[in-house]
Amino acid sequence: MRVPPLRLVLVPNSEIPFGALASFLTPEVDTWFLDGEQIDERLPEPLSRTAWDIQSRCTFRDTPREQPWGEAALVREDISPNEMRESWKITHSGIYVPVPQHLITARLAAQATAHATEHLRFIEPLP
Repeated sequence: MRVPPLRLVLVPNSEIPFGALASFLTPEVDTWFLDGEQIDERLPEPLSRTAWDIQSRCTFRDTPREQPWGEAALVREDISPNEMRESWKITHSGIYVPVPQHLITARLAAQATAHATEHLRFIEPLP
């Protein structure tokens, strides 16, 4: 089954009472609501394109695993948004996605890593 596309929505912090990120995953779409104060408005588009590249190399599981098969790490680095698409990797231990450190807070990157890692229960990399 195809992995649902990622949709990123920037919202005021008051709409996310328990952190910097919330999401809603269905077989049709994976929607992430991000605290607009912790991410620059220039980052969602390249992050979505990068996610699409990653998702095209994965499949959606019929039933979730008990545990994620690895870690999906969003790592803040000194790169431009355009470099993200060429720098991510899928390995046996998870997914590595570098993100421009000047466009996202450490808090949001850490919460996105935890959140994306949990989503690895629902997807598998293609062989």
